[in-house]
Amino acid sequence: MNHRFFRKWRKNPTSWIGLILVLLVVVMGMFAEWIAPFDPLKQDLENALTGASLEHWMGTDYNGRDIFSRIVFGARISITVGIGASLISLILGTFIGLISGFFGGVLERILMRFTDIVFGFPALLFMIALTAAFPPSLLLTFLAIGAVSWPPTARLIRAHVLKIRESQFITAEIALGIPTWKILLKHVIPNTLSPLIVIFTMGMANAVLAEASLSFLGLGAQPPLPSWGAMISTGREFLYHAPHISLWPGLAIATAVFGFNLLGDSLRDAQEI
Repeated sequence: MNHRFFRKWRKNPTSWIGLILVLLVVVMGMFAEWIAPFDPLKQDLENALTGASLEHWMGTDYNGRDIFSRIVFGARISITVGIGASLISLILGTFIGLISGFFGGVLERILMRFTDIVFGFPALLFMIALTAAFPPSLLLTFLAIGAVSWPPTARLIRAHVLKIRESQFITAEIALGIPTWKILLKHVIPNTLSPLIVIFTMGMANAVLAEASLSFLGLGAQPPLPSWGAMISTGREFLYHAPHISLWPGLAIATAVFGFNLLGDSLRDAQEI
């Protein structure tokens, strides 16, 4: 990450669009108590299934709960799960890619074959199996997402480490007998920070979408928590006469995923210098 990288990133218009959308979702999640006009769990059956109005900007659901307030608090769930799952994926993928790329040999072949097995297994099916085997919770959700999303990270980090390992300064330090852990901490890991930031940003989009998918199936955040995926699922019964119940959380998911993907793409493009 240098000045040339940031100059190129700033000149890309999509980077600002992605950053604004990401900040919008993050700010909603962080300051939900101050932004949401109503308690997202409070029911008002007399005002159930109402459309958009001055009081309820996005209408109400079948229990009379304010949809805008639930969208705002749902951003907190999506961001929490996204960060947790992306961190788990990043740590696992970085560790495996670092070890296999730097040490090579039999250890590399074993780790890469294991990576291929996990990569080839249907991710959604594996997440459903994990979340179905234990009581559903947010903790289990981001553990399941993180446990299946690390193989691309491992492959990319391994490729970067292979290039770094062939550098003359790494060869010189190995010849001088510098401990391996010092070489990894001082030279190898810092040189992988740039791709790691890109991986983390784009991984957030996948994690938000995966959390919404699991919640839609009833295996993620449980009612009455305002998860975007669960809101879409419960609104299916009212699509004909109250489509706004599923429409707004669907747009929220699309906005978050689009924002993280745009930001990740712009960081990746700026990295290619």
